[in-house]
Amino acid sequence: MGSRAHAAAQAADDDVPAGILSFVGGGQLNGGAVSDRYGWGIVTGVQAHYQPARPGQTLSLGLGWSALFGRFPASDPTVDVSTLRTVEMAAGLRARLLLSERAARFVAIGVGGSLLHTNVPVMTADGRLFGGGYVSVGYQEYVLGHNLVSIDGRYEAMASGPRAASLMLGVGFGNGASNFLSLLSAAAFVAGTLILENV
Repeated sequence: MGSRAHAAAQAADDDVPAGILSFVGGGQLNGGAVSDRYGWGIVTGVQAHYQPARPGQTLSLGLGWSALFGRFPASDPTVDVSTLRTVEMAAGLRARLLLSERAARFVAIGVGGSLLHTNVPVMTADGRLFGGGYVSVGYQEYVLGHNLVSIDGRYEAMASGPRAASLMLGVGFGNGASNFLSLLSAAAFVAGTLILENV
């Protein structure tokens, strides 16, 4: 019995690719001073992670990065700009816990740093670029082979800047080229971060 359970866990883990590229979307609620002008909105973007694991490994550690784009309609009709647009680049560490011995189902927890750029100043007269951190927790399941379905909750706080909570759904792909896709998205993340720092 125990050997069969171990074999099932190992088979599930063998079917999990090390690299995944996901397309995500969901809702976000801004906090602090920003919420008075721009409350709820929509975020979409891409996420990637690289998380190798040995066969049968229940807990694994890896890296994750993302690029998210937000649109928030004004909740205050007196503001000059009707829509707040944001671009956020984030990267950090993630831990993944295998939940099932028969299928590739996981809980994933992440923590890291992020850069946020807004199209209009939101905290000070000229402040549009902010740095801060985030924490996230989510459920992930692989379906139809190497295709990932996920739901993630995330909270982020910028130093002297906005705070926000979001809930996102994702669909990811990790076939034979998954490692290449993750490395490609990492290169895009670095390029995007450099662009943000110079905007």
